[in-house]
Amino acid sequence: MNSFSTRTVGRIAVSSVLSLGLTAGAISIASASTHSNKASSHASAKADQSIAFQGVVTALPTGSITVMNAKGTSDTFTLTATTKILRASNVKNTAVLAIGERVVVRAMASAPTVATSVNIVAAKAKTTVAFQGSITALPAGFVTVKNAKGTSETFTIATNTKILRAKNVKNSATLAVGDRVEVRALASAPLVATSINILGAKK
Repeated sequence: MNSFSTRTVGRIAVSSVLSLGLTAGAISIASASTHSNKASSHASAKADQSIAFQGVVTALPTGSITVMNAKGTSDTFTLTATTKILRASNVKNTAVLAIGERVVVRAMASAPTVATSVNIVAAKAKTTVAFQGSITALPAGFVTVKNAKGTSETFTIATNTKILRAKNVKNSATLAVGDRVEVRALASAPLVATSINILGAKK
């Protein structure tokens, strides 16, 4: 009897250990699954977040919009059939995009270059500013001008930037390093040239 009793206790002990092991394993698997679901949910939430880019419209190629922020950084966003064109309550014009307007472009973090909405926060300003000096560089789409005080500014040459020349300039209105120019821009977008007037050609 004693021998039988000992065997039974041994079986119960082994069974208990196996049972605890299986339970612990199940808890471990459930915990890992929960952690994985949380991580997946967190990543999905991040992808669903929207991002914003504020600046001035510098170009409107078909199906897209290029915006330059106050730091001079430009980004181009795709306009789709579902992109909403909005306007702030202080903007009296209709919600039609135009170069020179100040806008806030919103996009999903998962598709940061596809605009979900473009909000016009300020219409094209009429006040202009001028910068006069000599051209020191002409990188693609830009012109760098240094004034008499040695201050340099780089301006974006937009699709609607007018290249003019003074009456005393006999050469054609083609920009060249060394030309003396006057660059005009809107006060709302001081680094986007609306016109570049060649005052003196390169000698």
